[in-house]
Amino acid sequence: MKISLGALLFAALISASPAIPAAAPASDPRRIDAPPTNDVASMALSADGRQLALVSRHQGRNHLWVKSLATGEARPLANTEEAVFPFWSPDGKEIGFFARNEMRAINVASGRIRTLVTGLGWPAGGSWSDDGTIVYASHGQYALLWVNDSGGKVRALTQVPTGSDVYAYVHPHFLPDGIHFLFYVQAETNQRGIYLGRLDDTLTHRLVESEAAGVFADGRLYYLQDGILLSRELDLATRQLSSEAAIIDRGVPVGGRSVAALASNGRQVIWRRGSQGSQRQLAWYDRAGRRLGAVGEPFIAGTGAPSLSPDGARVVINYLAEGLGEVGVIDLDGGALTPVSLHPANDSYPVWSADGRSVLFSSKRTVTYEMYSREPGSLAEARKVFDTRGLRHPLGMSADGRYLLFRRNTPDAVLLDTQTGTETVLVPPGAASAQWAQISADGRWIAYGGRHSGSMQVHLYGPLDGNGRSSEPISQTGGGWVRWRADGRELFYAEPDGTIVSVALQWPDGNSVVAGEPQRLFTAPMFSGPEDRNFAQQYAVSPDGQRLIVIEASEAYSPVYLR
Repeated sequence: MKISLGALLFAALISASPAIPAAAPASDPRRIDAPPTNDVASMALSADGRQLALVSRHQGRNHLWVKSLATGEARPLANTEEAVFPFWSPDGKEIGFFARNEMRAINVASGRIRTLVTGLGWPAGGSWSDDGTIVYASHGQYALLWVNDSGGKVRALTQVPTGSDVYAYVHPHFLPDGIHFLFYVQAETNQRGIYLGRLDDTLTHRLVESEAAGVFADGRLYYLQDGILLSRELDLATRQLSSEAAIIDRGVPVGGRSVAALASNGRQVIWRRGSQGSQRQLAWYDRAGRRLGAVGEPFIAGTGAPSLSPDGARVVINYLAEGLGEVGVIDLDGGALTPVSLHPANDSYPVWSADGRSVLFSSKRTVTYEMYSREPGSLAEARKVFDTRGLRHPLGMSADGRYLLFRRNTPDAVLLDTQTGTETVLVPPGAASAQWAQISADGRWIAYGGRHSGSMQVHLYGPLDGNGRSSEPISQTGGGWVRWRADGRELFYAEPDGTIVSVALQWPDGNSVVAGEPQRLFTAPMFSGPEDRNFAQQYAVSPDGQRLIVIEASEAYSPVYLR
């Protein structure tokens, strides 16, 4: 297959889409019942229209499911834990999906799984053409990528232009001819929207402004504006849309990475409606798992963790608005939300400063994500934390503010001594990474999830001011997403199924640690588990360790509609 590579050329960039005359709503679609889910956007329709691929819970974790539209039977597929964004092979025998930093394909009949791409972070959709080309997206790559369905070398198809206001290309979607494809551009309003590209040409064309990725079916583009699902005829020869849009439905939800609960096999289109299974809710739980009450309003969650202020009075969250990440502080007394970043860039991974006055977060205001700081409610602009440009996501600070822990895409943990300016890369011996590491209040130890011998387990590393070394696993059956109690005498982590575990810690001489037996507290209704490196901790712990605030992702029945 010959593909012309090179920088992406933008054509026909227009501002906001003009008002479109809307035709009367189309006739009622077919309703299909589906297993309950907390991920309404992860679904796909087979090329023959006979099977659905969906994500639902199985044995305490999200799995890929297949539902026959002829018999109504739905069954989970083994070994597909933490699956997201499924897409069918053209012959309907396999389903591509993303899980555990890989792109995989599973044979629906035999259950055999093939790994197509490894080392993949922040997946954002894929599509499979008749000639075996798979085009996919990854936020960490700033490009659309392609690989042959037999595996092999990964190549760039379109690259985000250096220095542009574009944040990412996501959710590619092949048209039936196997040459044209749609994709979504995350950007500021004058550039974001749905674009049309070709495999044999670097030139792309912006079709329409939209709040999420679109799909093609039976000669028409399906897309969202203000929660309304619209369709317009698409002329591939002229790359033009018809002037009149048909209203298909209302209230179609949008999830993370600018994906709507919308999919197509080129001839038919499927979607969901309503907020069930798409929104998240902050809620307090006690250590026994009793729900103590909701905090604030439901929201669409980003990938960052909630971070409690040192006094436990406020929480900062990462949420999505119009498909882009935002940072906001919620007052735990009244539930009011105060936006922090006040910038159209994509923002993520917020944490509190040690004194509780400012929020640190990463933001793509330049060619990469850089770290910024801003005091909530202040009139001052956010300031860059580092003078030198470089991708940095904050993870936490020591209580005295001296040490700042952050991550890059790799390595996963870097420690900055703010007094000396020294940066130390923390890659504990025997571990390839220190996933979603957290620093103790005294700045001497980090806790992390690491793969020293296959499965992810929780370890401690330290002391950082001495001859640091990694502890034996503190977890017993896998774990990550670590959290410290404020006094450093208790560590919390999540097992793969979302069960929150606590471990008492003793410090006999300050330079060594004795960990108690892990105590399972309760299984929290979180979106995913700690083995999914794309999501940071989906919970936080009160300073005294007696309550936990959880980003709930409760399952709900959300039927699929087919036209």
